Amino acid sequence: MSNLQDILRVLSSGVVLCDDCLSERSKVLPRQTVNAICRELHSEGLIGRGQDRSCTHCQSFKIANWARGNQARSVPSSLSAVSQTPPSKDPKDRSWPWEGAVQDRLVSHLCNEGWRMQNVADTASKESGIDIVAERDGRELWVTVKGFPRATSKTNPASQARQWFSQAMFDLVRYRSKDADVELAAAFPDGFVTYQNLTGRVGWLRENMPATIIWVAEDGTIRFDLPS
Repeated sequence: MSNLQDILRVLSSGVVLCDDCLSERSKVLPRQTVNAICRELHSEGLIGRGQDRSCTHCQSFKIANWARGNQARSVPSSLSAVSQTPPSKDPKDRSWPWEGAVQDRLVSHLCNEGWRMQNVADTASKESGIDIVAERDGRELWVTVKGFPRATSKTNPASQARQWFSQAMFDLVRYRSKDADVELAAAFPDGFVTYQNLTGRVGWLRENMPATIIWVAEDGTIRFDLPS
């Protein structure tokens, strides 16, 4: 049975599940695979997806998924590749402080605070575009998200992190060039000295192009470093 079939089987029981709980129930890993499949299923009208309902399992109001009456119709061929995406051979590849893990915790927090997700990029597939686009009370927030690199025989984490931080700052410049009115933020995993030190060195940029730095802890705690 494919990943897609496993997801549809679970939803056909009438449950409403967020991506995390649906991943757990369907045994489809990593969680980003569930996100990618459900977004495609929703775009094809095969399932419902949104923040209108709370998750049956965890009771949260994160983006959830549920079956629709037309779910049984033929699945489009465009879903064939993503539905067969194999799980990560090493679960640690998708663990903290991977970018997707940072993004997931921040999205959960924003949803709980009343923000509606307009777009959440699929970091597992390296989807291009803005990592998080959220809206609340007429305000729109664009967020670039970075994880922290793991040490390997070819990678110095601190050196790689400096490159990722530079990419995040350039993302903010690009975002501002696209829209002069949206609120901007860069999110990083909390507790990493390299990122904390670099943040203190971009004061001029943050004063002239206000942007919030969001620190995301592994336990889901969020800190906002607001622009001056």
